[in-house]
Amino acid sequence: MLYDPVEERFILVTLHGKTSATSRVVISFSKSKNPQDGWYVYKLPGNPLADGTWFDFASIGISTNEVYVSGNLIEGTTFKKAIVYQINKGDGYVGGFLDWQFWTDFFNGPVSITPASYGQ
Repeated sequence: MLYDPVEERFILVTLHGKTSATSRVVISFSKSKNPQDGWYVYKLPGNPLADGTWFDFASIGISTNEVYVSGNLIEGTTFKKAIVYQINKGDGYVGGFLDWQFWTDFFNGPVSITPASYGQ
């Protein structure tokens, strides 16, 4: 869970499943600055490359306009590559259609990535 001090909202990331067929990245945005007021919940694919991998070891960071969720794509029990989802946080805060994309293949070897918060 991460608190966005600019928007006064909470962002929660949870993971579902540990196979390529069941893997989901669940991202939730609080409806207000009080997390007891409810959440907008979205499910992103945990296997966006459709290559038999699944998403694990999530980290989260925020910038002025976006949320970044990083993790590792695992095949069986073996690390394959790092992935970062880039998500428009304004969409999530109002419960709208969630605009997102993902990035992979950052380096020539197995590495994990942890996003830093804030900046443009």
